[in-house]
Amino acid sequence: MKLRRHLVIAAIAAVGALIATAAPASAATTNFTPTYTLGDGACAGTIDAYYNPDQDFEGIDPTIWIRPDFTFINPISGAYCGVNATLTFRNLDTGGTGTTISVPVGDNTPFGPNNGGLWVPLLPATGKGRIEATITTNLPNVPGKATFTAP
Repeated sequence: MKLRRHLVIAAIAAVGALIATAAPASAATTNFTPTYTLGDGACAGTIDAYYNPDQDFEGIDPTIWIRPDFTFINPISGAYCGVNATLTFRNLDTGGTGTTISVPVGDNTPFGPNNGGLWVPLLPATGKGRIEATITTNLPNVPGKATFTAP
């Protein structure tokens, strides 16, 4: 009986040790629905966005990464298309709300996709919790949205 009790205690201790030393799980990337928008310079396109807690900007979490990709209605009309993108959020746990400053994003590739475009960080001060976020522009648009958890 004592042997059985010692084996059970040893098994529980072993499982506890495994749980305590397991590596923390990496959080999944949350993709926003695209923001469809008109742009300055006779163009229309999308702003793609995502949140990944493992990819912050200078230690700021959450960082929302955005990148534009525009199609020029008349490629001869100009070589630049852009908008100002803004992120608004609501913390579903605390009720807090906020808006980032408008960030100019653009595309100067009238004859193809913006493959070389950089991802631009948006830095909302959301606090911890479940966050509902929306990306809009200064021109007519269909907003992009996502819900994620900020650590």
